[in-house]
Amino acid sequence: MATVGEILGTMRAINTANGLNARGFMPKGQSISVHKALATLFEPFDEDGVSKMLSKKHFDNPDSEYFGMLPQAIKAMWKQKGDRSNALGKSVDSSITAFFWNLNDPNLSSEAMNQIMAMAMQPIETTRWREDWFNQYKGCMASFVEFIKILHGHDWEPLGVELPMYDPSSTILGRADCVIRQGNRLVIIDWKTDGSISTENRFNKMMGPMCGYDDTKLNKYTMQVYFYKYMMHKVYNIDMQVDTIIVNLRDFLPTGEAQSPIILKPIIPYSEAMMENVISYAMENI
Repeated sequence: MATVGEILGTMRAINTANGLNARGFMPKGQSISVHKALATLFEPFDEDGVSKMLSKKHFDNPDSEYFGMLPQAIKAMWKQKGDRSNALGKSVDSSITAFFWNLNDPNLSSEAMNQIMAMAMQPIETTRWREDWFNQYKGCMASFVEFIKILHGHDWEPLGVELPMYDPSSTILGRADCVIRQGNRLVIIDWKTDGSISTENRFNKMMGPMCGYDDTKLNKYTMQVYFYKYMMHKVYNIDMQVDTIIVNLRDFLPTGEAQSPIILKPIIPYSEAMMENVISYAMENI
């Protein structure tokens, strides 16, 4: 079995041969993002229509978060929440990346792990955030520590973080949040900081070759990591078992205690043929 160093070296060599620069990017206009390909499988959100419907329905309801709000105010609230969520996700991703960059031994003591974590979080500690936002960030990082505790002692090591992957046939390019080796398999991890991740939708379905599946966050995140799983086998010729998980990092409990993350496995079964259909559909509809 190849070592993580050998696997990473092979992936970098293939990326270079396929035209990626040292930072893992293609020249502007010569690639399609995974997120853009993914968007073809989901109906766009009707912001105007939904905000009007919610305003009409809840304007006079004092128990609703939309009480007394016109459509424009609802959209502004959504934007504020979206901006906060994006900032939180980027900060958590940045700190996790710094943690793994400084982790030279996955079996370090808890004290040594805590020192590395403190160093990884230090750049965020010095930024000016609203106190409630900053506490949520710290809660998510504490949840990440709980995830590392789950791995401790189970023969694992990181392969890479923010790992660029590129399919020259479709020109689809993306970055996997994290890939680790655990035993004789590789695991692609997608970190999330959502309050909750929907797993059912009685009203809306996905589109194209995935039209039999519910339009949910879990299915969206699943297809995202499936693009990377497909490339690991087809582009990088990795013959190890590759699994995927979504790890939802959670805020502190009301008592101030750290919460273990919610680890979600895909509902949609993976197949290479399915992904080839998805990629063909995406290329036709971008």
